[in-house]
Amino acid sequence: MTKEVDTEAAHLMSAFDAAPQQGTMTFWTTVVNTIKSIVGTGVLTLPFAIRSAGLIQGITAFCIVGCYSTYTMWVISECFRMKPNVGTYGQLCETALGYTGRVIGGINIILLEVLVGAGYLVFVGFNIASVAGRGVQEALVMLACVPIIGAFIFSKDVASLGFISSLGNFAIVASLTIIMGYAYLNTEGNGTYELYGDLGGLAVFLGSTVFMFSGHAEVIAIVKPMKQRSEYPKVLLLSVGTLFLIYAVFGIGVYLSFGEITDGLIFNNMSGFTVSVTKVFHSLAILFSIPVKLWPAFEALEVNILGENWQDNPEKCTKAWSASMRLFILFATSFVAIAIPDFAFLVAFCGSFCISLVGLVLPPLIYIILSSSQKNLSQRLTIPSLILHWILFIIGVTVCTASSGHILYMKLSYM
Repeated sequence: MTKEVDTEAAHLMSAFDAAPQQGTMTFWTTVVNTIKSIVGTGVLTLPFAIRSAGLIQGITAFCIVGCYSTYTMWVISECFRMKPNVGTYGQLCETALGYTGRVIGGINIILLEVLVGAGYLVFVGFNIASVAGRGVQEALVMLACVPIIGAFIFSKDVASLGFISSLGNFAIVASLTIIMGYAYLNTEGNGTYELYGDLGGLAVFLGSTVFMFSGHAEVIAIVKPMKQRSEYPKVLLLSVGTLFLIYAVFGIGVYLSFGEITDGLIFNNMSGFTVSVTKVFHSLAILFSIPVKLWPAFEALEVNILGENWQDNPEKCTKAWSASMRLFILFATSFVAIAIPDFAFLVAFCGSFCISLVGLVLPPLIYIILSSSQKNLSQRLTIPSLILHWILFIIGVTVCTASSGHILYMKLSYM
């Protein structure tokens, strides 16, 4: 038993030792890219999620989900070490699970990006409508945004939209700072917080928290160009540790300030000229980042229907099909936003179902399959580790099905 444990410890400490050391990306550049891949507008729902779960349950679940997500991101990096020729998370799923993995990955990506895009559109619609006032309808704002988004969805590649993505990240940082400052100066809800919530509130919290630590799909793209891939575990700990601290200060601090009146769209708890300017700036940044968010759905649909190298096909009908698919994704996103104008629900359901599948369920299963296929017996998982990862897989499935099912049930009951 001691020998097995020592072997496993040595294996865990030697991530990427056997992988080819290629790329030019430095340690600190990788840290920045990792943080950018994880952080998103979903963090704005954290105070409401804590309100739903209660302080004690919320903080406990926050720590557990944060640690679990960090570990599964490392697991994906280890899977890439075993299969260094794959270029994306979807290809990794297909390598381990075959055609089933490709279908699951493709459908999940499309559903995820449509729901995320819808959540962003709801965010924009409600914020712009609240600033405009005078009875401006949120649905009309959302419809007015559709042509603006449509103007960017036919770009040749997502790299041309890089500036928009960076603007969105800056908007999130600026909004977090302003919200925390406002909450510190306005404590009208102070003293009304709850220590314990119910299971329904905990399900909402789990979904929102998983959403906030959702960097799994980008792990391979980040690790591949690293100059020293063996440094990725340190990158991961530093990146997630930094976000963990920021999230905790923001979520707990804002909830303690607003208490039980904390809203799912946190800007609804705020007023004033500076807040209005922030709403408009953040909404515009999010609006123009929606095409970036929808891009993986475009690619998944095009690759699965038109084929891997469809862009090399000179026929005009192929490009027409591509344009039709992108318009379909855009209209589906708009329909969901108008039909379910609930930002907190969309974030929670995305996290509990789509991202839980990518971040909590599939990584341990893929790790088990790829490790078992290694010809070198020393590179396979030991029996204790194999059992542990099967347990993690079962936990992931349980969290995914139970939390997403309960969130959906609560929403349908409310409607």
